[in-house]
Amino acid sequence: MPEYILTGRTPRGRTVTEIVVADSADESVRLFADDGRTDIILHTDDNAARFQTPSKLCKTFTPREYLGYRTRGRVGCALFLIRKLYVRTWWADVLCLALLAARWWLGGEWGYFDLMAVALLFFPIPMAVFAELTSQAAPYRRALRAVLRGQWEEVARHMRRVRMPLPPFERPFREAQALAGLGRLDEALDHFRSVADDADVPHHMYWTYKALIYQTARERNKALDCVARAAELAPENPVALIDYALALLTVRNDVATARELLTRTRQHALSDVSTPLCEFAEGVLALKDRRPAEAIGLLDSAAAGLRPFTAGNPAIGIIIARIRANLALAHAADGDHEAARRAYRKAAPILAPHDALELARCREVLG
Repeated sequence: MPEYILTGRTPRGRTVTEIVVADSADESVRLFADDGRTDIILHTDDNAARFQTPSKLCKTFTPREYLGYRTRGRVGCALFLIRKLYVRTWWADVLCLALLAARWWLGGEWGYFDLMAVALLFFPIPMAVFAELTSQAAPYRRALRAVLRGQWEEVARHMRRVRMPLPPFERPFREAQALAGLGRLDEALDHFRSVADDADVPHHMYWTYKALIYQTARERNKALDCVARAAELAPENPVALIDYALALLTVRNDVATARELLTRTRQHALSDVSTPLCEFAEGVLALKDRRPAEAIGLLDSAAAGLRPFTAGNPAIGIIIARIRANLALAHAADGDHEAARRAYRKAAPILAPHDALELARCREVLG
């Protein structure tokens, strides 16, 4: 059964992060609330829950520590491991410090055991740095940074070196995305077609990621058809509904259908990642509805909500760039052209290899 991670406040006011086993994200929130939790934050959506089993890592990491990897870069991971090692070996560190303090107090020349004590005290630092430099996750992170920059040959090269376990769709998706970015869309679709026959991957997720392949190839209408199919297959999945609403707004300007989809989305429990995605779609909807001030608030909140996750997944920066492009349009509609230009300048370097049409629209509006 899927596992969800949630954070909430106990009746005594203590903040706790726990794993809840449930059939859906909606049910996990209900069960968590039934235990007396308030101020609940859902960290795992229905898509992620199918492929993550945090309970298997409970002997090594607490649920809160497990979540931390989503928002840590390489330096953050190394610092976390250093702290973890010091916590686990605190008794040895105390003994080493006592030995060194005694040597300092008594005086005399330092010997072998003193040097060993110093080495043991500092051992977690080089150990953590070495572990991070040789981590199996390093090539995958480099691939995601290459995705952000639109360096598709680099994406393909780094993915060939990835040895860490990934969800069954992730490797073929990134490889297909690289092919699509290089202009080899037919090869990309053929490469990704095997995911459709994988019983471990929900069929709506196959269509969701196929849409991203079309989006990389700048085939917006075909991407829209794919997210429409995903929403049809999973009409209660918030992420599928958000993707469909965004595509309708950006490709067809279909405000009425998008509004209905986002209303349905808000009837479900949203994770700390899907909430800013929903705000992104609602911000675009407000912009299309000629409510620029409301759009600015929603888009600012969406960008702020997603920003912490870019340390763990740099490719999220592409979504933030799209948010900033729409933020530029919202500021322009609100009459603040200087703020519009600032938002555009932040979005342009990232969006250039991903969505030239969106940038062209911004340039047209901003003059």
